[in-house]
Amino acid sequence: MHPDRGGSAEAFRQLLEAYTFLRRSLRRGLQERGKRLKEGREKWKKWEEEVEGGQELAQEGDIVYWRNAQGEPWQVALVLAVQVVYEPSSGPHGWIYLQSLIQTSDGTFDADEEAEMEQVEPVSLDGVNWAFASSEEVGEHAWRVSPPEYLPP
Repeated sequence: MHPDRGGSAEAFRQLLEAYTFLRRSLRRGLQERGKRLKEGREKWKKWEEEVEGGQELAQEGDIVYWRNAQGEPWQVALVLAVQVVYEPSSGPHGWIYLQSLIQTSDGTFDADEEAEMEQVEPVSLDGVNWAFASSEEVGEHAWRVSPPEYLPP
């Protein structure tokens, strides 16, 4: 497109304008994504503080996202029972007992009858590894489920 290489000045000007527009759009998009990630991290940190302080805990019948440790994939589960002891010096200790849910072909989640019950600490050494899911019961033992906006990767 460059005029020195056989292109026209008008075509080269249009190319430069398009390139400038794309670069600005990309930069703006990256800045917005960074802002959303920062907001998500701040919401997760606040959530962790509430759980560690004993202000939030899942109850029987809740649908949650959980993982055994940071870096592992999130799973969806139904809370079967909760056992907690509060220690003034160190906060809540105990376990959340979970029944794994699996996603069906229509996008809803159903109990995984073959899965064993999982036992998860509300607060583990590497932090909080569970969060409430947004859920709606759509049938007997069937839910529409989505993660909270602040769920970290």
